[in-house]
Amino acid sequence: MKNSAGRLNVLILGIDTAASVCSLALYDGVRVLSECSADGGLTHSEKMMPQLQALLDSCAVLPCQLAGIAVSLGPGSFTGLRIGLSSAKTMAYALKIPIAGIATPLSLAWNLPLPGVWLSPLIDGQKGNVYQTVYEWRAGRMFEVEKTTLKSCGEALSFLAQSGRECVALGEYPGEPPGGWPKGVHPAPPYVRKPRAAVAAFLGYARIAAQDWDDPFTLEPYYMKKSEAEILWEKRRTNIVTCEE
Repeated sequence: MKNSAGRLNVLILGIDTAASVCSLALYDGVRVLSECSADGGLTHSEKMMPQLQALLDSCAVLPCQLAGIAVSLGPGSFTGLRIGLSSAKTMAYALKIPIAGIATPLSLAWNLPLPGVWLSPLIDGQKGNVYQTVYEWRAGRMFEVEKTTLKSCGEALSFLAQSGRECVALGEYPGEPPGGWPKGVHPAPPYVRKPRAAVAAFLGYARIAAQDWDDPFTLEPYYMKKSEAEILWEKRRTNIVTCEE
């Protein structure tokens, strides 16, 4: 069924747990019916399912009425990504509905589709590092200027400052830069700075409406680096092999 604007009347559930914010939203192709975002500091395993039930109840929606799921893929928190993606994949398989993975930096850039500036999501990469991507909004479309790379906060800000462009930083960067924000680089307002499931749902809707979705069995998060647990395990394994030799 289509609405007066010719868009499909379908309910898309958006899930974003890539950062400290656990964000869920319902989007029907025209409006955001409801959105719930709670910054509980990576307590997604405890809060996500009760938060989801409250979201569905607030709109009198049953899980069987969902037509698709859009989920943020990172990079971001290893634990948060695993929780969000595993929940999304399980629901998509159980309900037999499409699932669309959305890159977290792209979703963040869509928080502020502002022409004439560079939009730079900066996602906490731990140990003073950030995942940096740069986008630019042109003629109603979002273009990727710089692919996602892991940099120190200083390197990321220097890259923007040396571009000669007006830049807006979004995401969960680690606080105010020690020397202040470089000339031409501006922090986004707090209310558009962090990931929002409504944006993921909006982008997921476009993919699902075009019958462009992912396989729930093979869809994986964008980790981009090994977790601390993997690094520690490899160190221990190397030590064990060395001792045996």
